[in-house]
Amino acid sequence: MDGTFKEKNEDIRSTEYNYDEESSSPKMDDPSNRFEKTEKEEPKVGDLNCFCHPHRVFNLGDILQRTRQWALLNFCEITGGIGVALTLIPDAIWYASIAGLKPTASLRSIWIMTILTSIIHGRPMISGTTGAVAIVISTLVEDIGPGYIFYTVILAGVFQTIFGLLRLGFIFKFISLPVYLGFLSSVGILEALSQLRYFKVELNFASISLTHFHGILSPILSPCFDGAPWVDYITCIIMVFECIGSLLICFLFPLITKNISNVLIAILVITSFEWGCIRPLGYFSPLISDLHSVENTLDTEQPPFNFESFRKIFKYSFILFATSLIQSTMTASYVEKQTSVQTKRNLIAIGQGISEIVSGSLRGMGGSAMTVRTVLNVKSGSVSRLSSFVAGIFFFCFAVAWPIFYVVPLASIVGVTFYAAFHMIQETFPLLLAAILPERVRKRLNITYKIERCETFIIAVIIIVSIFYDFAIGIVAGVLLQLAEYAHGSSKKLVIKREYETGVKNAIYYITGPIFFGTSEKFSIAFSYDNIKSDPPGIIISLEGAEIFDYSGLIAIHNVYERITKLGKTLVFSGVSPASKRIMGKMSDIWKDTNFLELEEVQEHIDKDSVRFENNEVGYRFDI
Repeated sequence: MDGTFKEKNEDIRSTEYNYDEESSSPKMDDPSNRFEKTEKEEPKVGDLNCFCHPHRVFNLGDILQRTRQWALLNFCEITGGIGVALTLIPDAIWYASIAGLKPTASLRSIWIMTILTSIIHGRPMISGTTGAVAIVISTLVEDIGPGYIFYTVILAGVFQTIFGLLRLGFIFKFISLPVYLGFLSSVGILEALSQLRYFKVELNFASISLTHFHGILSPILSPCFDGAPWVDYITCIIMVFECIGSLLICFLFPLITKNISNVLIAILVITSFEWGCIRPLGYFSPLISDLHSVENTLDTEQPPFNFESFRKIFKYSFILFATSLIQSTMTASYVEKQTSVQTKRNLIAIGQGISEIVSGSLRGMGGSAMTVRTVLNVKSGSVSRLSSFVAGIFFFCFAVAWPIFYVVPLASIVGVTFYAAFHMIQETFPLLLAAILPERVRKRLNITYKIERCETFIIAVIIIVSIFYDFAIGIVAGVLLQLAEYAHGSSKKLVIKREYETGVKNAIYYITGPIFFGTSEKFSIAFSYDNIKSDPPGIIISLEGAEIFDYSGLIAIHNVYERITKLGKTLVFSGVSPASKRIMGKMSDIWKDTNFLELEEVQEHIDKDSVRFENNEVGYRFDI
């Protein structure tokens, strides 16, 4: 990606012009000219063309030259957006059919949301109706009717906008890399397997209903295995050949040049092959136009919006909000990783929320970031908002204003989808393989990377739950497992070391590690009555290497203090960190009779061979 960006900027350089005030014509290298440009500024990929900066244009030639330079610089962004737009049409028709709506509802959502999100958050992300969103809407249709769809979409958008305005995006910092890899892999596998639906004889999805969705597979995959007949073997061979062809073009064309989208080239080449070679021979493969026979009989007349309507849609709006937010944020994480540009999660939520509100207001289905199409956009060389903006504009042209591109073979889109799916799973499966192979085999195969088996288990759980149930549930399960694994691992880091010599009146306990709910039991057991009753009369607990994190750890320390003092011994805490002091200070009343020492005072009392305090001679106390 960096190489592509550098190559573009090396090819196109801004030209230095000096202008004669009298003639207003370009004049080179005139040091006396006040319009002299002293520093060369290179244009950036994705910037909009400006005819006033760094200097204004003076004639038609300037306009044409600057427009040409801008077009050459952003040629990959423009062609990438066009190529991705072509792949969106089958998805739009398919997801609208799942929800039981006309394709126009999904088509409208895609171009509205893609254009608006590219303007608001400025990332090369494609947005629109996804499989997860379609499933939520289909459930809504079955439960309360189709008239509430657009209210639900608008309310979900309001939730997302509020989420971003309240700057709650920090919540997603708890999503670890294994969870991210599990999400990416599950979406890639689901999308790759779902392409099998295009190998069915019947491409009219009008008969799809929720009865298909109660099997053992994800609802997105159920229609692929519903028992409907497959295409004949000749058509299947043609489709497989075209699919492999588009896949190979996507991989090999960047070796020739990166200044034009490999996705667009693959679709154009396979379309030309279909109409130039296959059809003249009397054979054919399904086209996008074969999907356009979807009919809808649902009554989407909207009921009046009142409290009763709000009560009905609230649950579905919240589910739609959570689904959209999770998928959009995870997709943004992928874009951030690939482009090395920091993603503002709150701005992502605001952009998705506003676009959903507009989409629902215009009777669209709403949606979220389309992960697979975003991966396709990035892997075709796009790095800026220009590509997604172009994708939205051209998708409107292809699907609404100028549907001539329905002549594209579905097999070409299947091939580029496999290309995106490959890039989504290529990082995960070597890790899973390395985790299950024994060390001897890994050495023989020269596999030098391996992650913990518990993290491998988390990735596997997310993939399995996503394929057999729902990806949002899979992500939530992965996050909970990751937090549980972290808490369990942290509980093993508490180390308690006791130093005591015969004849000495002091015993010192050195505590290192976290003190929280996961280690509070271990901490209490270490200071049980049986363990401390034989200790000398003075006990020092050094917390220099420890940290108190929560209420459970705080109470565990206080219980140890009460236990020791009931035995008539003197207890002193030392080395309490500033963070732990803040937590303890919030409950200062329970520490009013407790002795605390600074680190430099501990050795002094050890030298005195006693920690008995007289006249409340302590290092410090908490204010009550």
